[in-house]
Amino acid sequence: MRGFRASAVFARRACYAAPRMAERVQRTPHEHLRVAIERAHALLLLAPAAFLAWAGPRAPLEGDPTPLATGTGIAALASVLALALLVTRRVTPRVTWAWAFLGFVAAGLVSMSLQPPSDTFEASRATILSALCLVLLVCGASQSDEGREWLGRGLVLLTLLALAPALFDGANGFSGALGNTGSTSEVALLGGAAGAWMLARAEGAWKWIGGIAAASYAFYVGVAPVLAGALSFALALALLVLVNTKTRALSALMLAVCLGLFGAGRLVPHAPLPASARPAASAPGDVGGLAVRQRIWRSVPALIADYGLLGAGPGQFRAAYPPYRDPEEIELSSHDRTLPRAETEVEHAHSDLLQAFVDAGPIGGALWLAFLGAVAWRALAVLRKGDYELAALGAAALAVMANGALREPLLYNPASASAAFAVFGALLAADSAPGERTLARRLFTLLAMAALATQLSRAWSIAWHGRALRQYIESKDRKFAALAGEFCEDSALARAIAARELEALDGERPTRATVDAWRSVLDVRPHNIEALIQLGLAQARTGQPEAARAAWSRALTLDPRHPALRKNLARMEALVGDVELAEQHLREARLDATQAWPSYANSALRELRVERGWQLCARIDPRFEDLNAQLAYDLARDTSFALDEDLRLALEGSAHLTWAREHGAGGSFADAARSYRQAKRCLAPRDGGAPPNALLLELAGALAASGKVEEARKELASVDATALELARLPTWAGQALLDNGLLGS
Repeated sequence: MRGFRASAVFARRACYAAPRMAERVQRTPHEHLRVAIERAHALLLLAPAAFLAWAGPRAPLEGDPTPLATGTGIAALASVLALALLVTRRVTPRVTWAWAFLGFVAAGLVSMSLQPPSDTFEASRATILSALCLVLLVCGASQSDEGREWLGRGLVLLTLLALAPALFDGANGFSGALGNTGSTSEVALLGGAAGAWMLARAEGAWKWIGGIAAASYAFYVGVAPVLAGALSFALALALLVLVNTKTRALSALMLAVCLGLFGAGRLVPHAPLPASARPAASAPGDVGGLAVRQRIWRSVPALIADYGLLGAGPGQFRAAYPPYRDPEEIELSSHDRTLPRAETEVEHAHSDLLQAFVDAGPIGGALWLAFLGAVAWRALAVLRKGDYELAALGAAALAVMANGALREPLLYNPASASAAFAVFGALLAADSAPGERTLARRLFTLLAMAALATQLSRAWSIAWHGRALRQYIESKDRKFAALAGEFCEDSALARAIAARELEALDGERPTRATVDAWRSVLDVRPHNIEALIQLGLAQARTGQPEAARAAWSRALTLDPRHPALRKNLARMEALVGDVELAEQHLREARLDATQAWPSYANSALRELRVERGWQLCARIDPRFEDLNAQLAYDLARDTSFALDEDLRLALEGSAHLTWAREHGAGGSFADAARSYRQAKRCLAPRDGGAPPNALLLELAGALAASGKVEEARKELASVDATALELARLPTWAGQALLDNGLLGS
């Protein structure tokens, strides 16, 4: 019985291999060379994705904070090899329905020309990726049967390349070389789906290699987990069971095994990520799941409607979407504000069915859907045929399109997009007549070449921009941040890093340059929450409360529940604005006012805002009503009050400061100097820090006015006065400093 089965298997394999062996024997040396070149070309189509999925030495995306943008630049440069080989082969393929994709790209270009994008960096990324996909669409269409067979095999190898490091990357949440479980899942999905069909239909070693890829993918989407990838892979397996009548039992068994592997992956415990680990998710949808995506899907149509026929423009989703975000989605995305950074961004619409309409308006969106529909129709058609090579490509195409509808738009991840468009081209051109070199075909090929050629310079800059940012993150050397800005001056991330560096140099006393740096971030991302918050802080500290209020109020409309915004507004209103409004912000932020008022009063008094500090003290206890210098001094010394020691000293210091100013205004400069010294003792930080600059300036003014110029000079030795501090000096103190040459001329 066993011998009979072995003979049957041998006979089936012989029948399968005989026509191919006969064809190979009849080939001339020239034909052998042509086939070898075509196989190499098929594998070169996957080189861009393979470069990005590489996790070994000199991995191009390791530690990159912008892997999708950097990956797009690298993939575009890597595709030049495939394009060069296409020219060498002198093939002019016909790609059915390619005009629909061209129309979509053209609609995006028209949108950018009629309404210039604010985020030109992301616009460039989207444009480069479109040119890359156009080139690979043409190259994929140039493949004959041999090329399509090796394209499917290449997809399987690509899956193993992507999953091998990811499955052993538990320290980083199984994110792999692409730095994101969703991106890794998407690029591996193509080979996982193709491998399942190869296991069911192919013969020889590739049958089992395909099976290993399919099994590995099933386990990965369970361990990661990536539910959108799991559902898309399940679709490919379900189609395999429905279509393969001859191997339905094997297909059903494979489906059961993959379900078991998915379940086993779900049972693998996840270790908590260390603070230094590369984040496993770069988009809110990755950390919030289906609930997040549903809220995004419900809000995106309003954006599409507002932008009309032109759409927001390619790559402008992050710049345009924040005003449409659902507050509940923000809470879910940030895990109730427990993520390391409270500010999250939605990078895309999480669905191809919506993203195209955002990028290119209703006309461009309709053309994109028409193109995908043509690919899907062709994929379904080849699944019913006996040619397993085309069927494997069809399964891969349907799976990746399903993933694009559920998780991430196809035209976003350069690794999966480049491989997918090669598959699309192979499917759409499978029935076209070989050898025809019509003018239309030549023009289409030339157009693809020209589109990529015009983007190579920008692709180079974006790739090096990512490398510079990675070096900055590794070394914290500011020169690399500056280098990233030189490569891509319009990068929102490079601008934000430059602003943070200026902020760190300024400390608590920001300069005009810091304000301008945060404004430059808003030039490209008008609704960036971090930039609005930090801009408001810089403006508040440089004495621009109205500007700070405007920035924070604008941020509050975008994120009404942000934990820092209400707190910032409450503090600023308490110190320099409307105290009643400060109390309202405290209530809405659900902050404890009994703890806030003492803190605000202490800050106001140490900033020498005596009247405001006394007003805030009245909120602590009714006995602080109608304070004056003597009463403040007496109450500060009264031990029956349960006051914090810092506030007690600040209250006493405010009394000495008030007496000093009265002495100075009355011309008793020696008495003023003595009172200022007492105020200095009280208002100096208890940790040994420097007293307020404004206090030292006033003390120096009193000393200079009383003839003690050298003592005044010593007090000013460590003072770097700001224009705001100088403007707040009492007239007599400022005049004394000027008269004695202590403030320049």
